[in-house]
Amino acid sequence: MAGVAGNLTITATDLSGSVVPSYVGSITFSSSDLAASFASSGNHTFLSSEAGVYLATNAVTLKTAGVQTLAVKDLAKATVNGQLSVTV
Repeated sequence: MAGVAGNLTITATDLSGSVVPSYVGSITFSSSDLAASFASSGNHTFLSSEAGVYLATNAVTLKTAGVQTLAVKDLAKATVNGQLSVTV
């Protein structure tokens, strides 16, 4: 729903889809919705205690109706990334 903050679960996985519990990189969020807002300035550094899985509560508010893309990428390694499409 447009204008409502939503949760995101970000899971660090390898190419076979297995969770990488040792991942401790820093990530940034972005969206195709130019009006979107992100909590925590849209960044997070994985802690070893998170074991590769981060639950971002009220992490993003999408504001533009239609299909939008959410993307996550590692700040140090651009090839470590992922995205998904959502309908607002």
